[in-house]
Amino acid sequence: MPGFARAETQAVQLILFIQPACPWCDKLEKDLAEHPDFKRYLETTFVHQSVDIRSDAPLADFAEQSGRQVAKMHRVRITPTTILLYQGETIGRIPGYIEPKDYQSVIYQFMEEAGLGVKSGL
Repeated sequence: MPGFARAETQAVQLILFIQPACPWCDKLEKDLAEHPDFKRYLETTFVHQSVDIRSDAPLADFAEQSGRQVAKMHRVRITPTTILLYQGETIGRIPGYIEPKDYQSVIYQFMEEAGLGVKSGL
């Protein structure tokens, strides 16, 4: 499945699917902001973007497809949903909200399973 249209082929993409007035989306974003080391890891390790699953506006990073189209392509039905892509293939998926500690562990596990490792110093 296609990911970011302009992403480098070696980059891991992290897509966070959200929607307006989603309390669990807001909670996840707030919780992650309270963990600066992990937030820095996300920002330096992934090409990332939040995608509104209800938006019909074209997204430049997704070949002008809308958030609604990208969500449908990735079969996203609930928010928040996190998807990790590497070279166009899904290497991980987190449907719904999970606690930041668990979110961090799952992201690290997906990276390890894909042979991409985890950056040290966190």
